[in-house]
Amino acid sequence: MVFMQEREDLSFGVSLCPVKQRVTQNLMELSDERLMAQIQSGADDAIDAVIVKYEQLLRVIIDGKGITHPDDANDVFGDICLAFVKQVRKDPTAIREVDKWLKQVARNKCADFGRAAQKQQHAVALAADIQRTAAEQSRRGRAGGSRGEAAMMFLEGLDAKYVDVLKLWEAGYTSAEIGERLGIPENTVKSRKTTIRKRLSEALREFSPPEK
Repeated sequence: MVFMQEREDLSFGVSLCPVKQRVTQNLMELSDERLMAQIQSGADDAIDAVIVKYEQLLRVIIDGKGITHPDDANDVFGDICLAFVKQVRKDPTAIREVDKWLKQVARNKCADFGRAAQKQQHAVALAADIQRTAAEQSRRGRAGGSRGEAAMMFLEGLDAKYVDVLKLWEAGYTSAEIGERLGIPENTVKSRKTTIRKRLSEALREFSPPEK
C-alpha cells in the first residue's frame, strides 16, 4: 500500500505511523538514487521510504512558512506527498534530485495555502461586515441602500446549517474544529464554506453599481 491511500487520514491529522511501519530499515539506508531506481522498477514501498525519510525536513519548511496549526500543517504536508506520488506515477525520471524537488514543491504548496487562507479571510471579513450592516439596518428599521439590501439578501438566503458554519468560521475555527463542534465531516464543512462564499459573491454582485 502506498502513501496515496493514507492521504485522507493525513488531512485529518493522523500521523504517518502506518506508513512508517511498512518501511524497513534496509530501505531507509538506501540513497535517494537507489530509492528512485526502485520506484522506477515498481516498488511502492520505496515511495513510502522517501516520504518517511523527508517528513521532518518538509515539516520544518511548512512550520517556517508560518503554517503552525496541526490541521493546516498536515493538509499541506499531505499535498506535498501526494504531488510526489503523482509525479513518480507519471514520470519518475523528471525528479533528478529528490531533496531539491521536494523542497520546491513544499514552498509552492505553502504559497498556495497562504493564498487560499487570504481568500478565505477576505470572504469571512466580507460576511462579517454584511452581518453587521444587516443588524444595523434592522435596528434602524430600513433597508439602508444597496449594501444593506445585499446584507439582508445574503443572510436570509442562508439555511441554519450554513449560519452555524459561518459563525464558527468567523470566530477563527479551522474546518476540522468546526466539524468536530458541529458533529459533521470536515469535507462537509469545506463544502458549506464554498457555498457561503458563492452566495456572498452573488449577493454583492446583485447590488453592485452598473458598469459605465
